[in-house]
Amino acid sequence: MNKKAKQEALTDIENIGYQMKMVTGLIDRAKQICNETHRALPERTKEFHSGTVALACLYIVCEQEMNPRFYDEMCRYKSDVEITPEYLKLIVNELKAQVPTASVRVRPAAENFLPRMCGELALTHKVQAKAAKFLPGLQKQETSADSRMLLAVSIMMATVETPLESRTPAEVAEVVGVDLIYLSKVYEKLVAQKSKMEKAKGGNGGDADSKDDAD
Repeated sequence: MNKKAKQEALTDIENIGYQMKMVTGLIDRAKQICNETHRALPERTKEFHSGTVALACLYIVCEQEMNPRFYDEMCRYKSDVEITPEYLKLIVNELKAQVPTASVRVRPAAENFLPRMCGELALTHKVQAKAAKFLPGLQKQETSADSRMLLAVSIMMATVETPLESRTPAEVAEVVGVDLIYLSKVYEKLVAQKSKMEKAKGGNGGDADSKDDAD
């Protein structure tokens, strides 16, 4: 990466960082990682596109702050350059291994995605807390599903239990970035289960009342 490419990467970091609504301190940290990448990997960076370096630095900072992003989500911020999620992941891993300030001591867990997603859906902390409680159980039950779909399902389960903050499958699917058809099926199943449970409770209550009347 020559001086011109490095400057382009720094400019991309600033522009994309503001699009991501990152505070100035985090944008500055991403720039620091970019500068150190240039110093630590002078020959290797010649092969990198400046946009890829910018996305990698921002991705790493988000992980360090426990506010992680998905690779495909990051790639959309640089639509003028063809960068695949797989390639971005390779660059991120290389920077983590070779650049001291790019290391991530604790890998964010799936629940670390919830605050941002619930925020984008304008959901309260109450719903977020419910989704976080549902997530571990889903991870044990649905071992074949990826973490992204489980996040969407946990949010849907939380909103089903909170009617005043209900969200459609389409709204959740768009924010989380999952298949709408599959999520819709899960949503319908949850609503049916909730309705069945409410009817069962109502039936038990009715039996108890009848017994009291008889006495």
